Amino acid sequence: DFLLYIFGILSTRNSGYPKQLKLSLAESKKLQQPLALIAVDLDNFNMINRLYGAAESDHILQLICQLLLLNLRDEDLICRLAGDRFVVLLNNTSEHDAQQMSIDLQNAVSSFAYRTREHHQRVYLSATVVTTMARTDDSDSLIKRLNLEISKTRQQLSNAT
Repeated sequence: DFLLYIFGILSTRNSGYPKQLKLSLAESKKLQQPLALIAVDLDNFNMINRLYGAAESDHILQLICQLLLLNLRDEDLICRLAGDRFVVLLNNTSEHDAQQMSIDLQNAVSSFAYRTREHHQRVYLSATVVTTMARTDDSDSLIKRLNLEISKTRQQLSNAT
């Protein structure tokens, strides 16, 4: 896996990710500070994998990770939740600020300009981005709630078209 730990990104396969989420939740409760999570789920990324292959897809994911990091604060942490889904942990961040940051991340992904290495074909990306605040959740229920929000948002978007 290319993202065991690169550029400050933790993978779910790396034991550091669940531990970091639990630590962030504990710190947030202890300090009584808000903890926000943003999920960035790349739309139809499996099609890119089929069209251009695993090596090109992995390269694109690496570039997207770098792009997301460029749009985050130094204290934020981005984790790979699934193949094409990332979660950003935002300590001491209000819901309003997290919503604004999620818009920035969504715009960054949709502005991503990339041509494949082998055939120089233009790749267009978009992402479904959702934000949630940690309330009384444990790490498992928080990720479950975040995943449900992604599904709900995708359903709403498909009903709107």
